[in-house]
Amino acid sequence: MDKQHFKAQVNIGGVLVNTSLEIVFFRESPYYIAYCPALDISAAGKTQKQVKEEFAQVFAEYAEDCIKRNTLREDLQAHGWVLQEGAYTAPTMTQMLIGNDTLRDIIDNKDYRKQMVVLPQVQHTMAMA
Repeated sequence: MDKQHFKAQVNIGGVLVNTSLEIVFFRESPYYIAYCPALDISAAGKTQKQVKEEFAQVFAEYAEDCIKRNTLREDLQAHGWVLQEGAYTAPTMTQMLIGNDTLRDIIDNKDYRKQMVVLPQVQHTMAMA
């Protein structure tokens, strides 16, 4: 499993929003899995490149859905994000391990190594709710 950062720029109602998320990647043959514990979203692909592209799309759809339903703030807070100085900060991996059975299973039962990578930028236009 690789622990990597996802960096994306999303166009939300004409405003570009930059984001950086910690993602864990692991293999469940024949697929590669990308899992973001800070948002509890994941994607799968048959290649490492494909799973990164799929995750970028899943992230864009997640953000778009939350914005359309006007639930982004509540969803982030439900996942342990904290609003500080006008910006949301994701919980640390240690904090997420406490209440996230999926993440604990990945950490405890998957072979992993750390590696930094920049995933494809998301260029997805979203309408403000």
